[in-house]
Amino acid sequence: MDYVSIKCPHCGKELKVPADAEKIVCMFCAEPIIMGGGTEGAPAAESAQEPAAVGEAKAAVPEGIFSFKISLDQMNAKVYPSVFENFQKVMSPFWPAFEKAASQAPERTAEEISDRLVSGYSAQVSDDDKKHDSNKYFDCRFTITALLVPAILERKNEASEKLADVFLKKWNEKYPKRPLGKASYDMILKGFKKKYCFVTTATCLALKKGDGCRELNMFRSFRDNWMLGTADGGAKVTEYYLFAPIVVSAINSSPEPEREYGRIWDSYLMPCLGLLETGENVKCEQKYERMMCELEEKWL
Repeated sequence: MDYVSIKCPHCGKELKVPADAEKIVCMFCAEPIIMGGGTEGAPAAESAQEPAAVGEAKAAVPEGIFSFKISLDQMNAKVYPSVFENFQKVMSPFWPAFEKAASQAPERTAEEISDRLVSGYSAQVSDDDKKHDSNKYFDCRFTITALLVPAILERKNEASEKLADVFLKKWNEKYPKRPLGKASYDMILKGFKKKYCFVTTATCLALKKGDGCRELNMFRSFRDNWMLGTADGGAKVTEYYLFAPIVVSAINSSPEPEREYGRIWDSYLMPCLGLLETGENVKCEQKYERMMCELEEKWL
């Protein structure tokens, strides 16, 4: 009996199956697979050999997306749309090749293109940059979250949605201490426009303190009158506007958001308020940053 190698469209595992089989069940995930065409509600199997179109799509990934330059200190609701538009122009030659490959081998395309994107962005920062959370590492994370992933999602089709999911899974497995979340262009633009203390506001509202409470006003004053006046304060606030809405969205979708907000208040925000009241702004900033790192790791 002749056998052929295929890739399960459900779990991605490689299988050897009879060449004349019409329908099989994956030995790894127990899902049904149709050989040669997707009928009866089951997806078609992919060849274990890489189709030429996938290689062409990998070659079409623009090098310019890895070195795309942005000025984070000047990033705001007015600037972001034009920056995003310029990034999309750099990406535009890639999409025809990607969509052709995805139509032939969706699983393999998402995997291979994701590997190419992870390696391309990882090459932009050294191990030392990652270890010390340098500005260069932050720039890379910002570009991925504010530009790359939203540009992928703007295609608004199943193949691009899968690419975003697979890429983020691979990136977060590689960098679990500073994970990245999935956000659309509209979500990020909304974050820049509103300029809320997102996590702080959500926590205070969950604790029935109200939007104009004393605590929120103290944090907003700290941001506007102290943080924005420090050397890297603008970039840190920009990072907060980027990641905080994604964190809040994840918390609000969890089974017990009120419990999590209570923990955030007790562990971080209440101690930060105490530091603000005694004028220890630097320590407050450090504790707030630790909070965001912990929340990103937990919720992204």
